[in-house]
Amino acid sequence: MDLKEKIVDFLSDCSDNDLMGIYNEYCNESGNSGDVYWHDGFFSDMCIDADEAARAVWASGSDYNYQHEFLKITAYGNYETSNDLRYLLDVDFEEIADYIIENDNSLCSDVIADLLQEYKEKHS
Repeated sequence: MDLKEKIVDFLSDCSDNDLMGIYNEYCNESGNSGDVYWHDGFFSDMCIDADEAARAVWASGSDYNYQHEFLKITAYGNYETSNDLRYLLDVDFEEIADYIIENDNSLCSDVIADLLQEYKEKHS
């Protein structure tokens, strides 16, 4: 199995918490918009009161469900929610793996850092 396949397998199998961190780091470093957040407490963490949150959701006309676990703010400022984190991701795991390999960047993941290090040791 090559390095890209190992990274894709890891991303496919990792926890939602780990995947969210890796994905958000990828978005921040690659210039892509679309960070994903835990929905529970998002508005209070952003210091938005309930009235402001309701207005923002209504004004955006988004597909918003307050019972969903994950929240994403699109490039247009709309809110998208889902109980499936992978549904909200704008890129596939192969694209993230390509970024990791091309930039030699673990995206703050110890597992990916180990995979990169192992690959370097075998091919140096």
